[in-house]
Amino acid sequence: DASLTKREREYLRKAEEYKKHKDDSEVKAKLRDQFFQKHEAAEEALYLKRDAENAAAKRLRNEADSLWQSGQRDKAKELQARAKQHQEQARMWKQQAVDLDWRNNEEMFEYVQTR
Repeated sequence: DASLTKREREYLRKAEEYKKHKDDSEVKAKLRDQFFQKHEAAEEALYLKRDAENAAAKRLRNEADSLWQSGQRDKAKELQARAKQHQEQARMWKQQAVDLDWRNNEEMFEYVQTR
């Protein structure tokens, strides 16, 4: 180090600072991405449940329509009632996903602000 000029030592110091800052930033970005992925997976699971309930409701409504057309009105009404239950369950899953998204956004904001 004694053979280096003041300018060279300053350059090396700044290069080392830059590398450390870059490495720190990469670590923070990786942790933030892992945090985000965890949140995303939980929300996606709720939306998949919602989609399954919507699909069941649609299937039951289609079956009920066919039964109604064939004159089996009591059975059709029963299937329509079951379809409505599935539709309500789908709305519940969606609301849970929206609520979770809001909480996750707040948590991510706090996480970013404190890092």
